[in-house]
Amino acid sequence: MSTFCGLNRRGVSHAAAAFLLVFAVGSAPAVAGGDKLSEVRVYHRDGSAASGLRVALGFDGLFGGVTVAVYTDRNGVALIEHASSGKAHVYVDGSDVQTFDAPGRTVVRLK
Repeated sequence: MSTFCGLNRRGVSHAAAAFLLVFAVGSAPAVAGGDKLSEVRVYHRDGSAASGLRVALGFDGLFGGVTVAVYTDRNGVALIEHASSGKAHVYVDGSDVQTFDAPGRTVVRLK
C-alpha cells in the first residue's frame, strides 16, 4: 500500500487503518504493551461510570499503531500500556471519541 503524508491511497491514516483492522478482523498490528501507561476514565451522559466498554488508543506517525484494547472496570477506568507518546486518539467500542496527549490521563463523556 503506497502512502503519502501518513495517508494511504484511499485517504485513510495509518492509525485509522490499523484500528479498522483490529475491530473488523480481530487481529492487526497493535502496540502491545510498552513502558508508558495512560488512564482513560469513561462516563455515561448521566455521569455514571461506564463499565465493560472496550477502549484502545491509536497513534499517528511512522511508529504509530493501535494499542491492544482493554475493558473499563466498574469505575469506568481503563489503564492502557503503550510504547508511543504524543497525540493519541481514544477509541471506545470502536468509535473515535477524542484525542489527548499520551502518556497521561483523560476523561471521556459519552454522548
